[in-house]
Order: sequence, then C-alpha cells, then structure tokens
Amino acid sequence: LPARPVRQGRLVAQRVVELARAPGPRARLRLAAERRIVELFGPGRAALAAALTVGTGDQLDAGVRRRFARAGIAHLLAISGLHVGILAAAVLLLLRVVRVGADRARLVATALVALYVALLGAPAPAVRALGLMALWAAARVRQRPVVLWAPLAVTALAVTALDPFAVVEAGPWLSFAGAWGCLAGARHWSRLGRARAAPRGKVGAVLGGAAVSAGATLATAPLSALAFGTMAPAALLSNALAVPLAGVVVPALALTLALAAVAPPLAPLVAGAAGLGLEGLDRVARLAGALPLASLAFQRRMLAAAVLGVIAWLVLRPGHDRRAAELRRRIASRLAVAAAFALAAAAWWPLVPGPSSGYRPGWLTLHFLPVGQGDAIAARTPAGRWVVVDGGPRVAGFDAGASVVAPFLREAGVRRLALAVVSHGDADHLGGLPAVLRAFPASLVLEPGVALPRPAYRRFLAVVAHGGGRWHAARAGDRLVLDGVTLRVRHPDSAWLARGAPVNENSVVLTVEYGAFRALLPGDAGLAVEDALAAAGGVPAVTLLKVAHHGSRTATGARWLAAAAPRICVISVGPNGYGEPAPDVLAALARARCAVYRTDVEGTVTVETDGSVARVRAGPRDTTFTLSRGQP
Repeated sequence: LPARPVRQGRLVAQRVVELARAPGPRARLRLAAERRIVELFGPGRAALAAALTVGTGDQLDAGVRRRFARAGIAHLLAISGLHVGILAAAVLLLLRVVRVGADRARLVATALVALYVALLGAPAPAVRALGLMALWAAARVRQRPVVLWAPLAVTALAVTALDPFAVVEAGPWLSFAGAWGCLAGARHWSRLGRARAAPRGKVGAVLGGAAVSAGATLATAPLSALAFGTMAPAALLSNALAVPLAGVVVPALALTLALAAVAPPLAPLVAGAAGLGLEGLDRVARLAGALPLASLAFQRRMLAAAVLGVIAWLVLRPGHDRRAAELRRRIASRLAVAAAFALAAAAWWPLVPGPSSGYRPGWLTLHFLPVGQGDAIAARTPAGRWVVVDGGPRVAGFDAGASVVAPFLREAGVRRLALAVVSHGDADHLGGLPAVLRAFPASLVLEPGVALPRPAYRRFLAVVAHGGGRWHAARAGDRLVLDGVTLRVRHPDSAWLARGAPVNENSVVLTVEYGAFRALLPGDAGLAVEDALAAAGGVPAVTLLKVAHHGSRTATGARWLAAAAPRICVISVGPNGYGEPAPDVLAALARARCAVYRTDVEGTVTVETDGSVARVRAGPRDTTFTLSRGQP
C-alpha cells in the first residue's frame, strides 16, 4: 500500500460556492455569448474579444498576455471600470441620439450597466465603476454637487461590504488606485487649463488624455511593483493609444453580440470592424512592448513600492494653487523632490538586502524548475551565489527563460549569476537562457563550444558578449570550485568532438559535489556517451541523477545506472509527443530503487544539502536522509 502523506499546515476555506447541477441563467447567457464570439471572430481573435466583453480572459494565449503586460495595457484583458465606463458612455450616447431625456437616459443607462455587471458576476472593479456611475447619475438627477473623492470612498466601502476578501486581492486595489490616478491627473490638467498654463485645442486634448494616463500609471505603479515586481513605463504611451481604441472596440463588440441575438445577418458586418480594432490593440501592444525599458522588473518589491508610492503622492496629491506661476513652481518642486527620492533609492539600492527565499547559509540548494519540455536548474551555493544550468525552451509564444527562470531568480533576490552552463545547443535547453542572461549577467559561461548555424545559438553568443562575462568551452577535466562546491566537467573532450557526433551527444556532463553529496547532470547525453564514460571509469556514484533527455529511451542505460547508483532521480519533462519519459526508463529507475521526481507532475523539485544530510521537496513530498562519504 502507498504510504500516507505526512500532515502539514492548515487548509482555510475563505469562501464556499455551491456548484449548480445545471448552468443557471447567467452562465447560459455567458456561454451563448462565447459561442457567438467564436463563430463571428474565429479562434484567432475570439479569446481577445471574449476578454473585452464577457471577462473570460483565462482563455487568452500566454503570448498575448505577456505582450499586453509588457506594454502596460494588461488591464484591458480583464473586465475593469474602464470597460464598464465605455459601455455606459456608449449607452448614454445612443439614448440621447434617440431623444431620450438626459435624466431618464442616465437612469436607464445605470440600470443596463447594472445588468451587465451582474452578468459578469459582479467583479470588484466593475462594481466600483457601477457605484461611481450610480452616484453620479443620482447627483445629476437631484441636482446635487458631487464632493470630490467621496464617491470613490463610498464605492470602496460598498465593494468591501459585498466581498470582504476583495481587500486581499490585487485587482480591486489596482482598480481604485487607477481611478484615483485618473481623477488626479485630470484635475491637475484642468487646473493648468484654468490658470492658462496648458495648451488648448487638439494639442491640449491629446496632452490632457496623456495626463490622465500618466496619473493612472503613477497611481498603480506602487501596487504593481508590490504585487508583481514590475512596472511598465510604456503605459504612458500605450494607454494614450489603446484606451481611445478600446472606446470604439468595446461598444462595437457589444453591438455585435446584440445583433447576433436579434438580427444575425447584420452581426458579421459590425464584427469585421470590431476585428480591425482588435488587431489594432494587438499592434499597439507589440509596438509599445518593443520600446526600450517598456517594462521594468524590480528585485526589491517593498523598496520599489515605497519609492514609487512617494513619487506618486508627491506628483498627484491635491493642491490649492490658483495662479499659473505658483502652480508651475509647485509642480516643479514636486518633481524635483520625486527625482531626489529616486536618486537616493538608486544610490542605496545595492545595500538593501533582498528576500531570503529560505536561504540557509552553509547549504547547497538545487532547484529543478518546471519549464515544460526542457531543462532549467538554478543552484544556490552555501555562500549565496547562484549558478544556472540551462534556461528551458523558447518556442513560439513561450520563452521559459523570461516566463519561469528569470522570475524565479528575481523573486530570490538575485542580481548576478556566478556561473551559467549550457549543456548543449538545442532550443529546449539553450532557448530561454538569453532572456536569463539579459536580466542576470553571468561572470562565467560554460558551453560545449561547438559552433551551430542556428539563430538561437547566435542570439546566445550575442547576449554573452554584451554581458561582459568570461566565456569558456567546457572540456572533460575542467574543474571549478565555488564556495566549497566542486563542479567537474566529465564530457565532452576534444577527441569526442572530432567525431562530429549529434548535438545531444556533445552535451556537457557535469557533476556537482559538496561534502558527501554528489549530483550528476548529463544534459541530453545518450547511450553512446554513457557507455564511453562508463568504460573509462568516468561515472561516479552519485546521490542525485538528473535523468538525461527527459527520460527518453535513448539514454539512461543499465550500465550507467549501475555505475551511478543514484538515490534521487529528477526528470525534467513537460507535455510532449515523444512518449517521454519512456515506460522502459521508468521501469529501470524503479529497479534501481531510485526515488523519481518529475517536474511535469510535482512542479519545482528542490534538493538541499549541507554535505551530510540531503532533503528533497517536491509538491507534497518532503524527504530527508543522511549521506555517507563512501556511498552518496
């Protein structure tokens, strides 16, 4: 019988939702809308259209999400107050066109928007926008002045009352901060206009929109840095282009769905125009995301959030100056103080300690990261320096280095790598490394040193050259000692490379030794390399074996396993059409009595050792055992 899992921690249910046996009316409406969207826009644009209308952003491709996030317009991909406001404005305009009275139009529009928010499931940002609209409509109907900031505070209380757990989610905070920033930016621009210190006409309108966008960007920057570790300066430009475009696209999508229900032959005509708008939004995301410094990543989230918060408050806080000269003086002084804070933060930044991420002085830690069908290992030395072996795959729409490895290192507080190793030049190992090395330059880079006529390899060499670190072609017999950890290269040698073997067979085979612990990292080396090393006595007994080639039957032979005699076997693998890991390999590992860990099943596999004790953590499994010098 399998062993019972060890009880650890507590499970806290914050909310319980009863699952209906059949979809309710709201679910049926949303499903019908999604079906019509797929029929009208096709699979290529349906996910983006659905995200902008019915809030099903979970269907979006990861590449689209990254583009929009880097460009600073990711808020368009989740239903927010912006979407609700756009639809409300479109409904009001339509009602006024058909000569509905102003007061009645506001009340009718508020009721229709309330139905839309209920259809979405009442997310906090949409409830905030609905609350602001309802308060504004009530004030206009009753001819009462609106006290600045009061509606925002009232809607915040309403959202909290409806969903107390909204206070622990980033979305509502970003929504309210963005609304405050928009109001503050618009108010400052209005004051400049009243003081005759701002341009007028079309230029003034464009700059006014930019002021609103800048206000939202500044207000949300501290929360974005704290929650996600990033900020997108490109939002200052991209929002000025994307928001007006969304103001046309969102009503067009809503009209398309309405026509699909009442006049199906007309729906494709409007869908064609809406599709052009969707293409325009994607183009804005691509162009803005390609700008230099489009997105900034912060290794010290708390410090970055604090500095950005101070800057945002200094720039956006309310003021009471009336004269143009005094207003300009006040704005200049605020910007000067904000710049001083930024310079002080830049000066002190290197001295601020980063997050520990469980760092244990004197322990060697290896993290086998879940990068899909590829390899990526991040190792921390006993003195806290970092080594990366491979960077995972880079394929269309997914770069494991940018999406998995770099965020992991950033969260751990890494500033620079002591060593980067490329086992070989295939895209599933080398592909993600350029993104990692751009973010974290390496003092030394090891790789097989076999010139490959591939764009990925040329890109890798360019990044290495730009980073300024040393480059070395790894050869059997090379030895590097780093903070008490010995790394030995056991393959390839010059004689082997002269054979012109396939790329996999030229993999750097590396052992990592610390006290009585030894790990064997063979890249994708196959049976030929295994037999050659075994025959030459180059396969040591090890504690840990990274199973070669993702568990393919072209590696991990019986002679190799017998010589290595591993206690821990890690398979770095993802969804694939090769049948990896092969059943024969899994059976061989079972016969060798090696505890098998898979990144596609258990996620990150972490191995820690002080040289005498080893601990393995993966998913719910947590195992510790003692090592001995004679038998790793």
